[in-house]
Amino acid sequence: MSSNKPPSISTEALRVCIVAENASFRFGGEASLPLHYFSRLRNRDIEAWLVIHGRTRPELEVLFPNDQNRIQYIPDKWYHRLIWRLSRYLPRRVSEATFGTLMVLLNQLIQRGMVKRLIRDHGVNVVHQPIPVSPKAPSLISDLRIPVIIGPMNGGMDFPPAFRGAESLFTRVAVALGRSSANLVNSIVAGKKHAVLLLVANQRTRLALPGCVQGQIIEIPENGVDLRIWSLPPEPIPPSSPARFVFVGRLVDWKRLDFVLHALAVATGDHRRRPDAIHMVNVV
Repeated sequence: MSSNKPPSISTEALRVCIVAENASFRFGGEASLPLHYFSRLRNRDIEAWLVIHGRTRPELEVLFPNDQNRIQYIPDKWYHRLIWRLSRYLPRRVSEATFGTLMVLLNQLIQRGMVKRLIRDHGVNVVHQPIPVSPKAPSLISDLRIPVIIGPMNGGMDFPPAFRGAESLFTRVAVALGRSSANLVNSIVAGKKHAVLLLVANQRTRLALPGCVQGQIIEIPENGVDLRIWSLPPEPIPPSSPARFVFVGRLVDWKRLDFVLHALAVATGDHRRRPDAIHMVNVV
């Protein structure tokens, strides 16, 4: 039986295991976070391991050819494919809260056993679960007898009132029911409840955490810009130059890029301008 008091973080040399559903720079979104943490830990010669699903194995074999012995993969099973197919019949937010959560928990059940072996065989002394970033998503990463850190999380968001119609009534009701049951679910699936440290991006996310959490909560700004990638142009841009906009993100409906295209068309003074007349470059 697990203790009510979470274990404290040791001052000895860190040996970190990162646990995540996916780890990929190609998937976009939060899937890139585990790779950022893993690569930076290894660049600093900190002992680190990564436990993820095998769907991104080809990418990681190219990115980390010398660290494959530190990456453990969950094989893709028939039930993974079945859950994914069924999830496609629901609206995105409902699908993520139901089939998406089921997929994550099934994988975490397997991952927990893999992490226990890493603790036994390699002396792992800290487990970090960076995703899902949803503050209400339950976690099965617990009962490991070493500290578990979850986050940074960032969530608890809704469409602004003027845009609530972008989602169906079914989606809004389903999301509200899911949020109202989060305390009960996280009390039973108690990974967040027993985590020693929960990292949140802002006060909104802190308020969205389940009320049962017992660990320390720290608020940190988790988004940043890598100045090695984004830098000022060598020559100043003349004020008379036309404005150029860049959209960085996946071309999926909930990013509402259609609103941006419409707004840009309106800003040009041509309300009838077709959105596809605005030049776009999709970089994968």
